Amino acid sequence: MTSSGSGAGRGTAAWRQGLLGAASAATGLLLLLGFVWLGNWAHAELNLPLPGTVAGFALFALVLAHTEKLRRTWPAGLTGHVQPVANRLLSHMGLLFVPAGVGIITQAEVIRHFWFPVLVASIGSTLIGLAVTGWLMHRLAAKLPIKEL
Repeated sequence: MTSSGSGAGRGTAAWRQGLLGAASAATGLLLLLGFVWLGNWAHAELNLPLPGTVAGFALFALVLAHTEKLRRTWPAGLTGHVQPVANRLLSHMGLLFVPAGVGIITQAEVIRHFWFPVLVASIGSTLIGLAVTGWLMHRLAAKLPIKEL
């Protein structure tokens, strides 16, 4: 009788753990979708010059910067809920490039006609992105403590 009771206890504990994991994943997904919605709302209502998803995730980054303050009231913190969902979405990120590829194929005539501006915009935006990333990394790395090897 003891072994069946402990087996049932383990099954219940596993069920509870699974339920808590699902609730955490749902919370993370709702957080991500909430910030996307908030960014889209801000873009539409406030006429922001950047896409709503960018505005939403910029706001999310600001909130994450203050996660330590939230950790007192929300034990797992925001990252504890969002990270598993983000990892799952990133593992399927290749699917997100399919619509862009289809768009390139369907608009091949337009791209052939405007190849030079497309090329300049592609190279220019890549160089700007690299420069901003390098500058930001340089600034952030200067604030981090140097660890001894």
